[in-house]
Amino acid sequence: MKCPKCQTENREGAEFCKECGEPLQAELICSQCGHVNTQDSKFCDKCGNPLTKPAPASTPEAPPPPNPPPLLVDATR
Repeated sequence: MKCPKCQTENREGAEFCKECGEPLQAELICSQCGHVNTQDSKFCDKCGNPLTKPAPASTPEAPPPPNPPPLLVDATR
């Protein structure tokens, strides 16, 4: 099975690309009619609905850095 992202050939039955980690999905299911389409389809070959590939899992954003401590004022002046 060829990876849709990097075109690396992967073993049959693999769920993720061995090169880039992209999920490998053999078929796309039309959200409008439920028809099963091949992975390279851009439109459903039964009803013509545009097919979208699942979005990759996003990584959570890192929390913002802590606020720096306030500057100490020289108390000897």
